[in-house]
Amino acid sequence: MALSGYCVCQFLTLFSSAAPSGVPTLVSRTVNAEYWQRQCPLFFPEVNGHTYGSAKGKTAAQVNSWTKGWDLTNTTRLIWTNGYVSISSSRNRFVH
Repeated sequence: MALSGYCVCQFLTLFSSAAPSGVPTLVSRTVNAEYWQRQCPLFFPEVNGHTYGSAKGKTAAQVNSWTKGWDLTNTTRLIWTNGYVSISSSRNRFVH
């Protein structure tokens, strides 16, 4: 859960859940946004007063207001990324 969990807890996004009712699913329907939020303090406990966004009361609406959600169109050289692989600038190779 590390990276995707961080995004769920910090930015209230990117959680995986079950298919809608009536649609076959591989994931239990008890796995929903509330389920993932309950995982946050287990994976990211408060340390020296520092914690993740949703523990500070941040909401999806606040994050969308800050980032403009899907409506951010007047920008240049912006990329939103998320993944498990990053590029190390010192060695110019992929690291996990």
